Amino acid sequence: MYVSMSINGNDISQYGLIALEGTIAALIKPNTYKDLQKNENSSMQGTMIFATPSLRRVKQRDITLPFLFRSESLYDMQRALNALQEDLVQGQTDGVNEVYVPALGTRFFVIFNNISAFSHFGDLRNGMAKISIKFTEPNPNNRIYE
Repeated sequence: MYVSMSINGNDISQYGLIALEGTIAALIKPNTYKDLQKNENSSMQGTMIFATPSLRRVKQRDITLPFLFRSESLYDMQRALNALQEDLVQGQTDGVNEVYVPALGTRFFVIFNNISAFSHFGDLRNGMAKISIKFTEPNPNNRIYE
């Protein structure tokens, strides 16, 4: 199934990327919450919670998105990977990237960490690889829903 998405307003196909299975699941995974402030004093029974559990705050989260990366040759692959990485480091504004998935109607604001996995396959004449791009979403509540 083809997943339409864009990074910083550019369709991922412009980068030679095709979203693989697990991309959508990584984006819509439920948020985790920060630990509640508590006191586990040995002079009292149980634990004293200092915050209202319903007012917990969301943690930042790391997102790893798997992609198929295609190019005409290994030479083109190296150039395209360098260009992709440079675009992700620069981001849309001040290093923050906007990942938009029309099927979800959601814009995610993420910071590029690295290309955490890279595996070239095929022969030495083609530029096919599976890559995983790791991002940090500093505030999962800072999304735009359409």
